[in-house]
Parts: sequence; C-alpha cells; structure tokens
Amino acid sequence: MAELFDHWYDTTDALFGRDPERIVVEHVHRLPSSGDVLDLGCGQGRHALWLARRGLRVVAVDPSSVAIRTVDEAAARESLPITTIRSGFAELTDPAAPYAGVLVIGLVQMLPPHDIDRLVAAIDRWSTSGSVVFVMAWTQDDPRFRDIDAEWRPLGRGSYRAPDGRVRTFLPLGAAPSLFPGWEVLDHVEALGPWHRHGDDPPERHGRVELVVRRT
Repeated sequence: MAELFDHWYDTTDALFGRDPERIVVEHVHRLPSSGDVLDLGCGQGRHALWLARRGLRVVAVDPSSVAIRTVDEAAARESLPITTIRSGFAELTDPAAPYAGVLVIGLVQMLPPHDIDRLVAAIDRWSTSGSVVFVMAWTQDDPRFRDIDAEWRPLGRGSYRAPDGRVRTFLPLGAAPSLFPGWEVLDHVEALGPWHRHGDDPPERHGRVELVVRRT
C-alpha cells in the first residue's frame, strides 16, 4: 500500500488538498501549550505544515517515502519545527513524553478492526490529561458502503477487504466517541462530506465523522 501512495504522491500535487480540516482549524487552540503534536498518516503535510507554521512542534508520520520527503523539503524551506518518521503507526515506539495532541485524519477507514483497537490503545499510551485527539473517519452513511458490503470480503465490525488487499472500514453512525470512553467530546459531527477529487479521479464524497476529544 505504501508503494501505491508513493506513486500517487509522486504524480499528484496536494492529493488530499492543501487546507487543513475544519476540526483542526477550529480546535487548534485547545491543544496544551507544551508537548509535540503527532500527525499519523501525514501525507503531503497539509496539517503538519499548518500546525508548525503556528509554532507547534509536530511529529509527522507516514509509511510513504515520498510523503516524508515532501514534508521534509517543505519544512526545511521554511525552517519549521517538524520531525518526520517513515513508519506505520504500529511500528512507532512510545514517546519520551506524552503528546499534546494526535491527528488521525483519514487513517481509520484503511484499518481492519484489530488495527483500530491497536491504534486506540497506542493513543491511550501516548497521551495524558489534556491531550486532544482529532479524528476523521468514514461512517456507514457513506455512498459506497452498500456496494462494498455486498461485494468485498467482510472482516467484521463494518470492515471489508477487496480482492487486491485494500481494506475499508465504516463506523456505525454515532459510534466514534465510544472509541475513547471517558474522554471529553469537544466536537462530533456526522454528515456527508464535500465533493472532492484526487488528481484525475472522478468526483466523490464520503459519509464521514469528524470527532475531537480531550483526555480528562
């Protein structure tokens, strides 16, 4: 999968757009004043760069070598406080100090259920009281959910695997906050997202959840 994203990032500028998601812009002020922000699946850096330009220290993680190179080059040009790590989330070591925030934008829908459980457990280890987590994922309101449910191999809990190995997971409506029991919900919106396109692909939109939670 990393090789596929390498190709997309090499051939498409701003594959997922240039602007940060609404939840990041509207809730950045809630991040603690000290500590790094972890951006999991940073891609070409639209969130990591935006945060670093505002003085936040960012650890940007992605398994794609092209993604990491792109973020490194942009950070070097602007002397931004970004540390990059080429890795999947499961291979990361625990940080020396808890993260002030964790971004999980667009990663959950690519993980099977057992990896979602591992991700949530890792975030629990990597955070502390006051840490803020930003999540954007797909829900079962997604226009493609019914087709995938009928055609792909089920993995359980709204998750499916395609013949080519791709995984798509759709959270039940209203279920996202339950991933973080006991955390304070700061923002929770479920709706059809905007129409968009990736490179020359046809326009699409997703049923998605936007969630911001703070550890208490």
